[in-house]
Amino acid sequence: MYAINANFGDSSIAAIQWCVEQGVAPLYVVYVKTGWEAVSWQVRLDEAESWVKKLGFQWVVLDPKEKFTQLVEARKHFPSVKFQWCASIMKGLPFLAWLDELDPSCEAIIIQGKSGVITPRPVAEYLEESEHHGFRKAWYPLHGHDQAAMDALLKRAGFEPLHHRSQECDPCIHSIPADFKRLAKEDILRLAALEKALGKPMFEKPIQEMVNEAQDSSEDGQFVNMGCGDPFGCGD
Repeated sequence: MYAINANFGDSSIAAIQWCVEQGVAPLYVVYVKTGWEAVSWQVRLDEAESWVKKLGFQWVVLDPKEKFTQLVEARKHFPSVKFQWCASIMKGLPFLAWLDELDPSCEAIIIQGKSGVITPRPVAEYLEESEHHGFRKAWYPLHGHDQAAMDALLKRAGFEPLHHRSQECDPCIHSIPADFKRLAKEDILRLAALEKALGKPMFEKPIQEMVNEAQDSSEDGQFVNMGCGDPFGCGD
């Protein structure tokens, strides 16, 4: 049995396509609802669901009670680059609970989509005992892929490369000006309301100011992935 905690950004879709081409099965494709998806992200999810089911893989959606807003309200602060608790609690714990129920003997192999194109390259293709997955084996099949190889996998899957982070959490604590420029009005207002409720901003300034500064800037910056959520299928 194989399982991937997919966010349906470029890396996880490329990894699923690689599994198709290499005959990796049975594969469980697991998506954890963060409650912080961009308003437009459902379109991507619908496309991914149709694609995954057509491939014959198992489609699994985990819908934990405590999502981003509830966690922030309970903790009375936002996650930050320094304190990156969001991925492990919001995605890691529900995925691990699901694994433990389905695979109590810990025989499953966890597919990790990271290639090293955006995230620092994994040290090895295999991690024999991943502490983030109940000490199950983790496999990085895209370990040696460059950007061209990743894009080719995406196109064979029928998806155009995003070349930006997944919008399963939008905005993310690692958002750059280009990400702020993409934010929909609904997503800006959602965060502004949460900032008002907490009495503090998610970033160094209130979200509307971050958006305004991004719109006025010609510098989009580089896609940043600090690796904090990599074991849990975050980021790219």
